[in-house]
Amino acid sequence: MRVNVSIPRALKTRIFDLGGNGNREKIEQYEETVASRMPGRKLGTVNEAAKAFIFLAFEYSSYINGSEMLIDSGVLQI
Repeated sequence: MRVNVSIPRALKTRIFDLGGNGNREKIEQYEETVASRMPGRKLGTVNEAAKAFIFLAFEYSSYINGSEMLIDSGVLQI
């Protein structure tokens, strides 16, 4: 049995749209603010995170055990 953890952060999901109460300008401003704090200067996407999840779920990661995979554009590294 292998146990690994993935830790996504600041992914562009529909939750961002709920934060601005439908005000597109507010939503875009918030997204830009969050993205500006990321080393990659962008929000991650669900598809980007899914690729990491798939990697951990299949034989590609068969020798990895007890790991934490940070999906955060390097935020926790700086």
